[in-house]
Amino acid sequence: MIRNLVAMLTGQLGGALAIGLVQSVSVSMYPPAPGADLQDPAQLAQFVASMPLGAFAMLELSYICGSFIGGFVTASIATERHIAYATVVGLAFTVAGCVNLFTIPHPIWVALMTTLTYVPLCYLGARLALKVSGKPKTAAEDEATVAIAE
Repeated sequence: MIRNLVAMLTGQLGGALAIGLVQSVSVSMYPPAPGADLQDPAQLAQFVASMPLGAFAMLELSYICGSFIGGFVTASIATERHIAYATVVGLAFTVAGCVNLFTIPHPIWVALMTTLTYVPLCYLGARLALKVSGKPKTAAEDEATVAIAE
């Protein structure tokens, strides 16, 4: 049980690091105006409103990469219920993403795409991890593996 908790925390951390890395690249490609204070909510909202499509594409790419990596890492470390634990990581990303969307105004299409990204990409990352590692892919396969081990 501890290992599965560590798997989820590590998946969340790995995904968050991937998101941060891609967003760092994005900021270097689409920097804010010189002297802009992004800690000021009004200036941050103005910056987001002025972002070009490419910046939003990079934002979405960061969430895609982070979610996929989060699911992959979680399923790689977990000892059972790999998909379920990766889904929990996806749900945690979704909650954090919703908080971000309520805190910083985004275009509605970005909000919809972002919200619908986390869980499916964590799932896909977990599926790849299971395929690479040869671990069981379903709860039934997990139970069969446990029964055989006993």
